[in-house]
Amino acid sequence: QHVYVLGPESTCQYAHKPLASLDDSRLTCIEETKLQYSHWADLRQLLSGQTVYVSIDGDVLDKDDLATNWDQGHVRLTQLCDMLQTILTPHQLLGADMCGAKHWTMSQALSTQGQREIKLERRYLQRCFATLMTRF
Repeated sequence: QHVYVLGPESTCQYAHKPLASLDDSRLTCIEETKLQYSHWADLRQLLSGQTVYVSIDGDVLDKDDLATNWDQGHVRLTQLCDMLQTILTPHQLLGADMCGAKHWTMSQALSTQGQREIKLERRYLQRCFATLMTRF
């Protein structure tokens, strides 16, 4: 098994801690800059012939697409879904999870800003789920 972590540079720095049982030859971090359209063919080739489990951390997304409590990336939601569709097309998807949504207090959730961010979160979950479901 090989683990590929895609996300902001800070995500790649911290990925080694929970995955410490893996030696470096089994862990590859792919920084956010490599998630641009021009690198999709490389990602697709990197995963060639492998069964894939996708874990999407919302902090890779731009703040206009999802508010998080962590570092914010710059990938747009449409770009993420397009990338998933493109790179997963030839691969068998074993499973997936989505995380990285903001933690809310009741007062935050009921505020005008909170309501806007909750709509973004719902859109993120729905779009990613719909994209991934085309692969099962």
